[in-house]
This record gives sequence, structure tokens and C-alpha cells, in this order.
Amino acid sequence: MDFDTKKLKVMGAMRDADLLEAFDILQDDNEALCLQSSQQIDESGAICVISVILLPNRAYSLIYYYIAKLSNPAKKNLVLNILNNLNEHSLLVRYYLDSDNKIYGSVNYVGVERTFSSTEFIHILKVGYRDVLESYNTILNSI
Repeated sequence: MDFDTKKLKVMGAMRDADLLEAFDILQDDNEALCLQSSQQIDESGAICVISVILLPNRAYSLIYYYIAKLSNPAKKNLVLNILNNLNEHSLLVRYYLDSDNKIYGSVNYVGVERTFSSTEFIHILKVGYRDVLESYNTILNSI
């Protein structure tokens, strides 16, 4: 499957799942397909930013969930321990703290041309988001 077909299949699967309208297209060219959506994650108005990245000639398709920012550096070790604990129990999402103290969840979907399934990719996007929602209070209480 060529890259243009892969992009069309993913966007079609998102449309079929009623997700496409929630995403902004940040980039759609021969270099990448980058989609992003901001979803309210709790009653306080906190936002989870979901990013979907497809790259040509790569087996990996990426999903990132920006969850929160660590505002108190003194809690860094506590947050890292909590993220490590979440990683031990999550089969799909890997949680991490980046160099700017932003907390992310990420999913790497592996699917080469013959094995890539856009329907499966969208299902994984949804399951990953549910995992983030379930972990959110644990993360929030640590920061």
C-alpha cells in the first residue's frame, strides 16, 4: 500500500468512526499526515491533545496524547514513579515525561504495507484514549 492510499484509508476509517471532524489536519503531503484534536478530559476544562502521525516508508504509525504539564519540579521523581507504575500495567500506552516537563501517553502502531489496517489503527487510537482517561486522575493527583 502506498503512502497516499494509507492516508486515505486512515482518514476514511476516522470518518466511519465519526472521529475525523474532531481532528485538524496540520500536515498532509508526501512527508507526513499529521492530525490533531483537543478533547476536554474532565469537568475543570483540562484538555488532552491527541496527535496522529503517519510517515511514508515507516512501519510505525504514531499516536500521542498530551495529558498535562508538571508545574512543580520538586514532584518530578514522584511523577516518574507513577508513570513507571502506569507503564507496568498498561499493555498499549507508554507514559513519559519529556524534557519540557510535559506528560504524554504514546502508542506506536506497527503495520507495514501488507499488514497495516486502518480500522485496527483507529480502534487502537480509541483504546489508547480510554487508557489515558482512566489514568488521568492518578497522574493529576501526582502533579
